[in-house]
Amino acid sequence: GSLNWHGLAADESAGLLYSIDMNNSNTLVSVTPGGVITTIGTGTGIQGRGMAFDNNNDILYATGPDSLSPSSLYTVDTTTGTATLIGSTGISSYIIGLEYDETNAILYMLADLDNFGSGFSNLYSLNTATGAATLIGSTGVSSLDGIASLPTSVPEPSTILLLGAGLAGVGFLRRRFKS
Repeated sequence: GSLNWHGLAADESAGLLYSIDMNNSNTLVSVTPGGVITTIGTGTGIQGRGMAFDNNNDILYATGPDSLSPSSLYTVDTTTGTATLIGSTGISSYIIGLEYDETNAILYMLADLDNFGSGFSNLYSLNTATGAATLIGSTGVSSLDGIASLPTSVPEPSTILLLGAGLAGVGFLRRRFKS
């Protein structure tokens, strides 16, 4: 097996993790919850140090071609392993993470300012149509090595109905005791 995988993205509906294997011609690999690894295609042509999966639209995003030249944003076909260029991020820093916020439909990118130096890592949002990066700000921490977001919990309709019924009951009891 390879010891040089970069990026990691989770496809929740398929129950798969995706990564790019740099020791095997930068091929896309998938991993099942049981640990079964499948090589997809013959090579993406990109390192994919930053990867994220948009579970709302079934899109796998990755950065490339490598982490130090001006990086670009790509989509990667999870069936063929082929990478398709979206556009340049305009950032030449060390790209170390992508994360897709499904609640707000925002793709985030984490990059080191001076490639392994003493500068801080910066957080960017990426335009998924053009690849262009917009600086959100400095993290205040150097050499971060990944990014993740927490989903916003949304109450299920039955929870809202139960809450509504409970509030109506409280209102009824309060009115009854006033009488």
